[in-house]
Order: sequence, then C-alpha cells, then structure tokens
Amino acid sequence: MAITDLADLIRRHVTDPTNELYKDRPDLRQKAELDIRAAELRSGETITPETPERLAARQHDAAFSMRELHPGLAEMLGARTAALAEANTPKQLAELAEGLREKLGADAFGMMVENARHALAGEVPKSVLADLPTLRVFAAQGRYLRLHQEPRA
Repeated sequence: MAITDLADLIRRHVTDPTNELYKDRPDLRQKAELDIRAAELRSGETITPETPERLAARQHDAAFSMRELHPGLAEMLGARTAALAEANTPKQLAELAEGLREKLGADAFGMMVENARHALAGEVPKSVLADLPTLRVFAAQGRYLRLHQEPRA
C-alpha cells in the first residue's frame, strides 16, 4: 500500500461523520491532517496539490463519464439503419429525410444533423437522416460530447 493510499484511507476515517472520536473535534481533524501531510513529506513521494483547476477538471470529466453509446444500443441502431438502407433506394432515403426536415423545421433538423455529425465523427449516413428515432439518439449523443469538450467555466 502506497503512502497516498494510506493517507486517503486515514482521511476518509477522520472525516467520516459517524466517527465518534473526530465528529465533534475539528482540532483533532486538523491535527490528523497535519500528521498525514508530514508523513507524506517524510516518505519522499511527490504529492501533487489539489488546485481548484484540477478539481474542476476532475469533476467535469466525472460528469461526462459515458462518452460512447451502450454496445447493445449501438448494435440495435446499426441494424435499424442497415435495414432501412436495404429496403430503400438512396432517392427514397433522401425523400424521407426531406420529409423529416419539413416536419421538424429546417433549423431543428439542421441542429440535430450537426449534433449527430459530432457523435458519428463525420458524415451522417442517409439512413440515419431518414429515421427520426435514430437521428434523435445520435443527436443527443453528439450534444453530450460537445458539452464535454466545451471549456469549463
């Protein structure tokens, strides 16, 4: 067990609200923290201080932990778009996509396509553009990924 693991274990124990020894004694918690820091320094391990920027970056990454679609959902969407592409000609797919554009409005459809393009990392297949449920899933995934990549405030 590394000193940092031991320090984390002790910190969890000291800050536990159910711990009878430390719960009403901020002075003991502070002394324990100083003792932990002293032990870390004596151990010779380099300890990276937790800066507000590092904390924000860690929390931001934790908030966006699901960056890929679930494999089952991805497989289902792939099968759905493949079946749609097989059953229709490119012209029919273009007509279906145009029907969706008219139904949703050009702006909303364009935003969905742009988000889906971000999720698919490239061009959106015509079979996706022709199928509203599939387009919605990829658009939502793309929006999620875009939010993750935006600068943190």
